[in-house]
Amino acid sequence: MNALQDNNISMDDIPNDDPTSQIDSPDNEDDNTGLGINAFFNKQKGGKKMRKKVKQIMNQSKQKLNSDLQNSKK
Repeated sequence: MNALQDNNISMDDIPNDDPTSQIDSPDNEDDNTGLGINAFFNKQKGGKKMRKKVKQIMNQSKQKLNSDLQNSKK
């Protein structure tokens, strides 16, 4: 509450958390590391396999989109 009444606030008083430090790796299985979303999916039965399949489908879709965009420019 003192910060609300004090007009002399410096940038050192503001927390500077790096948002990338909260992101966990795709193969993370520790719920206490990062956001825990990847850990949740990796612990599910078939979670890692599903992640690989979705990534493969997304890459195929990206390649098709790029190809379609190149063809539409012609």
